[in-house]
Amino acid sequence: MCINKMLFSVNRLHLYSLLRMPPYSLLIIVTILNGFIHATMTQTIQTGRFDESIAPKESGCPNAEDIMPCECYTYPSQVELRLRCDNVTSEDELKHVFEAYFPNKNFKSFSMNVNEYIKTLEAGIFNDVTFEDIIISYSRLEVIATDAFNSSYNTIKTMNFLFSDLLHLPFVNFHDLKKLQSFQIVRNSLSFIHAETFYGLDALEMIVIRQTTANITGTFQNIPNLINLELRDNNLTSVPTHFCKTGSTNIKKVDLAFNRISEVADDAFDAVAGMSIDIHFNLLTELPESTWRPLLEAGVTVNAFGNPLLCGCDIAWMFDSAHLVNHMSYGTECDDGNGTLIHNVDPSIFDNC
Repeated sequence: MCINKMLFSVNRLHLYSLLRMPPYSLLIIVTILNGFIHATMTQTIQTGRFDESIAPKESGCPNAEDIMPCECYTYPSQVELRLRCDNVTSEDELKHVFEAYFPNKNFKSFSMNVNEYIKTLEAGIFNDVTFEDIIISYSRLEVIATDAFNSSYNTIKTMNFLFSDLLHLPFVNFHDLKKLQSFQIVRNSLSFIHAETFYGLDALEMIVIRQTTANITGTFQNIPNLINLELRDNNLTSVPTHFCKTGSTNIKKVDLAFNRISEVADDAFDAVAGMSIDIHFNLLTELPESTWRPLLEAGVTVNAFGNPLLCGCDIAWMFDSAHLVNHMSYGTECDDGNGTLIHNVDPSIFDNC
């Protein structure tokens, strides 16, 4: 909507005047427009806001004044109702919103973005209104109470908690989220996360835990349809046995980049052809055969660049007749002072191994 207004304003400039401008002036205008569009689209991605229309009462929305400062809206050509509560200033005000009469209690999403007032979502806060997507970003939210989302246990598909101050999540109730497909928590301050939280969630396809906690306990197992598991940038120091053994035959990527991992145990990952393990920019010095051969033989690609790899006898096995080094991603270097690519290591150095 803002982009359309900006472009309309530009269209009103006299074409003749534009043609008479020096090339550098036209370049400046193009640059400004490009920056404006990029900034607007960035805000759209961060907050989840696209062109929308405030839905009329007959659509199923409550009376607008009854739920202020929240807004009930739809996207063009869609009938799904969405509720945005960016401007709520207290927990009591949010509670009052859901005491209003909702002719339609089934919403596509609840979002609260760029909010500095709400620090706790209390149990039952949403009354009997249900949501498929929970999106909270750039907030001061610290605590989500047990049963805060009890009305939506049977409907939630997406949970996004981004760039907030969360200290606690009600993990005890996650087993009730049978339709959960995507869980993302980025840049929060949880003291711990139990990996078993996700155990047995058959619909779950994506888990993203980034810049949130170095204390991830347990293992990510029995998540049979998981596709992506991202645990980057959490200061993890090791990967224990079965840590990422999800049991999914659909798994495509495990991302452990930008941690402080110095040790990976045997049998830590699924071994599924076509999947990739991204463990770049960690503290690995060796790639032991017992840990990595089963993965490379299964057709897994390993991305390990940015580690201080010694490239000694520990990788000799990669250069046997199977030449499994080809399953290491290009760019993985040895810490030999020359930046030698692991693919370019001279196999003769292993003659005495």
